[in-house]
Amino acid sequence: MRTTLRSIFVISLLLIAHAAIAQQRPAANKKGSYTIKLTLSDSTSREKIIGAVCQFKNLGIFAVTDVNGVATLKSVPAGETQLEINYLGYENYTRTLRIKADMSLNIRLTETSLQLNEVHVVAKSSAAGSSTASKIGRQAIDHLQATNLGDLMQLLPGQVIQNKDLTSTSQLQIRTLTTGDNNNSFGASVMVDGIPISNNANLNEKAGINSTASSGIDVRQIGADNIESVEVIRGIPSAEYGDLTSGAVIVKSKSGKTPYEIRTKVNPSAINTSFGKGWALGEKRGFLNSSFDYVQAWGDPRQKVASFDRISGSLTYSRTLFRKWNTKTKASVNSLLDWRGQDPDEIANGTKTTQTDVTLQLSHDGKIALNLPLARTISYVVGYSTARKESKTSTIVDNSSGYMPLLTGRESGYFNVPYLNTSYFASGGTIGTPQSYYFKLSNSFGFKLEPSTHQFNMGVEYRNESNKGRGYYNENEALPLSPNSDGRPRPFYDIPALNQLSGYIEDNMTWKILGKKLKLQAGVRYTHLQPGKEEQVWSLSPRLNASIELSKWFALRGGYGKNSKTPGLIHLYPDKKYMDRAASLPNTTTGTVLYNTNVYDVKRTLGLDNATNTKIELGFDINLPEERRISIVGYRDLTPNGFGNYSEYFTYLANYYATTNPTVGVSTPNRVDTVFSTKGTTGNTQWSENRGIEFDFDLGQVKAWHTSFYLTGAYMESRTKTTGPSFSNPYQVYYDANTPPFKYLYPSGRQMSIDKRLSSSLRTVFSLPRLRMVISSTLQVIWFTSSETTNQREDPLGYLDTDLSYHPITQEMLDNPNYRIKGLLLALDRRSGTDYPKVTQPPIWMMNTRLTKDISKMAGFSFYVNNTLFYQPWQRSSVSSTLTERNQGTFSFGMEMYFKF
Repeated sequence: MRTTLRSIFVISLLLIAHAAIAQQRPAANKKGSYTIKLTLSDSTSREKIIGAVCQFKNLGIFAVTDVNGVATLKSVPAGETQLEINYLGYENYTRTLRIKADMSLNIRLTETSLQLNEVHVVAKSSAAGSSTASKIGRQAIDHLQATNLGDLMQLLPGQVIQNKDLTSTSQLQIRTLTTGDNNNSFGASVMVDGIPISNNANLNEKAGINSTASSGIDVRQIGADNIESVEVIRGIPSAEYGDLTSGAVIVKSKSGKTPYEIRTKVNPSAINTSFGKGWALGEKRGFLNSSFDYVQAWGDPRQKVASFDRISGSLTYSRTLFRKWNTKTKASVNSLLDWRGQDPDEIANGTKTTQTDVTLQLSHDGKIALNLPLARTISYVVGYSTARKESKTSTIVDNSSGYMPLLTGRESGYFNVPYLNTSYFASGGTIGTPQSYYFKLSNSFGFKLEPSTHQFNMGVEYRNESNKGRGYYNENEALPLSPNSDGRPRPFYDIPALNQLSGYIEDNMTWKILGKKLKLQAGVRYTHLQPGKEEQVWSLSPRLNASIELSKWFALRGGYGKNSKTPGLIHLYPDKKYMDRAASLPNTTTGTVLYNTNVYDVKRTLGLDNATNTKIELGFDINLPEERRISIVGYRDLTPNGFGNYSEYFTYLANYYATTNPTVGVSTPNRVDTVFSTKGTTGNTQWSENRGIEFDFDLGQVKAWHTSFYLTGAYMESRTKTTGPSFSNPYQVYYDANTPPFKYLYPSGRQMSIDKRLSSSLRTVFSLPRLRMVISSTLQVIWFTSSETTNQREDPLGYLDTDLSYHPITQEMLDNPNYRIKGLLLALDRRSGTDYPKVTQPPIWMMNTRLTKDISKMAGFSFYVNNTLFYQPWQRSSVSSTLTERNQGTFSFGMEMYFKF
């Protein structure tokens, strides 16, 4: 570790020295630096625009327009560079400038409107030479009628459009076909206004409805109406982004001056109402932006047995100080309520489950334009969040067998426990209070060193995440909600906090070689979790994106990068393992039975590494006339060490008495069993590989018809397997008989699940600027799907004896058909390895239609119909002659009304 830190320090010094030398080069070439003065106004009203961000991103130079709409960018080196201007509610402005003297420019920004000749209602792919990503703007969010962040993912290449049920958890799954891939969702980083929304401290694995512990966050908590833009990074991210494997989602909320805006969405399963307004507080006093959002949703409207409510609100204050210091302070509250209960038509018996998640988040971030040679822009982010996650269930614990021991022991030993012959009513749940502190400090600067331009980013991050909740509990410990090993209470407040320290450095370079433009994004990130502790873990993540323009219309690009995801509290500090065995016959007179409880306390998981992902990409971009673009990229994402269960055994002795009232230590047991049990630890036992080809075609606009065409899609292939130790009981020992005399060890990773899919989406966008209207239709085709599970032949490698000694099995033993181990025939435990047949489905298509219309500048509406033609064919799979209905449940419709004033 010292060597790694020393290397990072040396690299940093070399880069700073390189930059210092570069700063002197322009003077030597008699090329100075200049001042660019910008005056911004509205293209229609000529009103000055205040608070717009103006930047030369490739040089790390920025400024914000003042009360006169003026921004001054200082110390801009000579040469060609690109100016970018962003302001909420207006079209992004980009312009290439050739700097050779001081300049003053008057720029008029165009307000985003359906009156424009081109309306952006699809995701925009990233530029070559940077991370493979899709950017989703405000117009696309409005046209989609999204209720939460998860709805926006359908705009990504290869994603299948489905109706979302808000009564179920929604998690991000990036470039995978594996259903419910916890490691993929856990490794998806979500950043909202620079603050990571993390699940590292979530311990509510026993939640009664939707548990997201050990997996990704529930994106239903992030409403869509207060989002300004979203960037979804699927490829190799910048070194700035960490604690991830599958990808990153960067969310930017609204801030600044906006009109009063009220929106109401209605569809058969949900109602969503939001309110927003941004005020200019006067000269030099900044802006205050507020938002409020309420969603009520239900599952099947014919049966009121499930519902979901979300209430959220935020206040954002932004201000520029001393013309150099741009600040933003935000407070937000988010409340989720999931409910499961009885249909009102049923006889009430008091059974229900409620799950609440209330989160408070405070953040402050700023950018300071120092304009020093090695510190053009200093940025920082400070954040704090606290939440209360509570799940409570009241239900009738069913006693279908007529014999139910109430197991509540929390220490090892023998206990007389009561048993019941009837069912009973119980209540209990889990209370978690995860909280986090976050700090980030970064520096950005750039310089020109002909024929190259460099822009450096470097920074440090610190996270502290903990959970001090009550944990799992029973309202009445004598009548547990789960009368078994999963029903023991566990407090969270005695679990240590997570401390994570990270640092990164990156160079974004543009270099002209023989008239060809080479873009290079190269960086490295260092992450250290729990420094100084026995369970500490660290990782180094180098990343590279590159592209070269072979001509004005053709560019090759590729990348290689490593990402790492640190384990969460639930991985590092698992619950105690409880083992219960009946030690006697039931005593019908006293209603008790003797049980042996054995408790194994892991305390902490040692030897657990960060989950590490390696991404490789190769593709090309073709720029055609009239802003048409073809982009194709092939990728391979490999995660060989995701988090999963680890089969590490311990053994203990358990007495059994064939009587009804034995005295432990006095009575002679009829037998003493040696019991195997796993410790309940987590290991790096999940292997996954996602590979495929994504294509994103912008086919341009037929201007006479005001119609644009976009074709996106992907061929995707996902493979998963478990690589941890694979133990099994001998075939001749049944699970309900005496304890096994040993455990066989088999080769790991021999069973693999393979899923494949080829899909495409053709989006046609027809705009009528004079009518302030846009209509889009999406033809989604799933050309091919398949799923299979392969099983290779497996012979035992060895066996684990009751004293935990391991004994290898030789080929000579396997070749002997009569060889026995402790009297059990070895030949019966040689597995043949039979593959499950591959299941393929025939092609299926579906059309979706959306319309957005501005009635005036103050009001408008949207309407959508999914599966517009109600195409739900009956088809057969490759392995079944039974007809099944495809596209079932995809037909849906809804509308939205919005008012601005």
